[in-house]
Amino acid sequence: MNTVLIVVVVAIAGLVIGAIVAVMMQRSMASSRAKLILQEAEREAENLKKEKLMEAKAEELKIKNEAERQANQRLSKVQSIEAKQKQRELQLNQQQGENQRTRNELETLRTNLEAQQGIIDNRREEVERMKRSAQETLEHISGLSSEEAK
Repeated sequence: MNTVLIVVVVAIAGLVIGAIVAVMMQRSMASSRAKLILQEAEREAENLKKEKLMEAKAEELKIKNEAERQANQRLSKVQSIEAKQKQRELQLNQQQGENQRTRNELETLRTNLEAQQGIIDNRREEVERMKRSAQETLEHISGLSSEEAK
């Protein structure tokens, strides 16, 4: 009986040791599996983070490009308006120059016309004087007045 009891005790001890080893291995495997699951989850989280970051950067670039396009459009419109305004200013300056030249020409013509009118008036007076002088000379020569000569 002693041998049987020893065999049974050894068998039970073997089973207990086997169970303990199995539980420890199972825990070790569970721990390893948990670590693997955590590592996989961390990799997925990192990949997802990178993906979202790339999407955010792409969206940022898209918004930036759209903002630049709109700014360029506005700048182009402003430059176009400025160019038109400068063209109008040039035209106005040219018109003002032409108007000033025309005023100067008119003033010169007016001055010349007034001078010519003065000369004509002087010549009329001279002609009138000459006519009176000739008439007086004729009256003196003829001895008759212009009323009597009629």
